[in-house]
Amino acid sequence: MKKILTVFGVILIVFAVVLYSFAPDKNFSALQDVRSMLEENYGTVTMREAEKSILRGERYVLSFSHVLDVSQETMVTVYVYDSAQAAESDAATITPDGFGVERAAQFGRAESMQISWVDAPHFFLYENVIVQYIGMDFDLLQCLYQLCGAQIAGQPFIESPLID
Repeated sequence: MKKILTVFGVILIVFAVVLYSFAPDKNFSALQDVRSMLEENYGTVTMREAEKSILRGERYVLSFSHVLDVSQETMVTVYVYDSAQAAESDAATITPDGFGVERAAQFGRAESMQISWVDAPHFFLYENVIVQYIGMDFDLLQCLYQLCGAQIAGQPFIESPLID
């Protein structure tokens, strides 16, 4: 009887290990790349998981002090997906101007949401994440552009002229 229970236990353990190896696991390396880039340019970055919002990915808010004014906190939101394809699919729902989300709902009815941001929205797609920044800090936008490539939605950004 002991042998049967031992064999049964071993089979259960092997079965659990095999199932675990096939379970989907989110890849957080892109999120870490964004955080590392922010830390290299802005110092300490605080990261917290946040409730889901306008997009379907797992939402993380990265916050840090602004270089020119340490009393000013800047935030970048990162949505993490199981795969790059899932991120691309959700990115396609963001309106080109960044002020809305439009997706097909059940039974062919469209689902649309308009958003009023406090500043200009910017969205970038990088591997399996969507990066969202609301603001017009040119240096930060350049950092995001260098890591993620061109923004996928949002307001255009250009370097502001220097004031004499």
